[in-house]
Amino acid sequence: MLGSLACNRNGEQQPPITEESQHRLPDQESWNATLVTSNLGSISAEIWFGHMSKFNDRDEYEFDQNLRVDFFNKNGKHSSRITATNGMLNESRKFMEVFGKVVAHSDSANLTLYTERLQWDENRRKIRSNEEVTITTEQDTVYGVGFESDPDLTHWNIFKPRGHSSRPLDLNIDRQFERKPKSGQ
Repeated sequence: MLGSLACNRNGEQQPPITEESQHRLPDQESWNATLVTSNLGSISAEIWFGHMSKFNDRDEYEFDQNLRVDFFNKNGKHSSRITATNGMLNESRKFMEVFGKVVAHSDSANLTLYTERLQWDENRRKIRSNEEVTITTEQDTVYGVGFESDPDLTHWNIFKPRGHSSRPLDLNIDRQFERKPKSGQ
C-alpha cells in the first residue's frame, strides 16, 4: 500500500493519503461560485453553491454548502428556484439530485414545494421526488408521497395526496362508474 503523510497549516498531522483515499479526492474544488447548464445554447439552470467538488472519473459534481438552483424557461426568463443543503450533478446524464431541506418555488404558479430529496432530469425536463412532499399555494396545502412536475412547477402531479383545498373540486364519482355500451349494442 502506497501512502504519504501530510500536515495542515497548523502543523497538525493529517490522515495518510492512500491509493484508496485518493479515489475519493476531487479533481477540482470551488467555493462560492456559479455553474451554468445549457441546452442547445440556451441557459436552462444556474447552480449557486458554497462548495463544490468535481470528480472526473464519475463525471459528477458534489455540492455541500448553500445550494441554490435557478431554472429558466425556453425564452431565458427565470421560472423557478430550488434551495437545498446538498446536491449532486451528473453532467453526462444531465441529471441532478438535491437533498436536505429542499424548497422549490415557482415564479408564475405561486407554489412552494417542501421535501427532503428532489431530482431534476434535464433530458425529460422533469422534476420529481419519491419522498414525502408538502405543496403550498395561497389557497391549498397538500401532502403526498411522490411528485412530478415541469421545471416551472406549473404542470405537476402529486402522488398519494392528502390535505386541504379551499377551491371547489368536482367530486362527481358517479361519472367514474357509468357503464359504457359494449361495441355492437
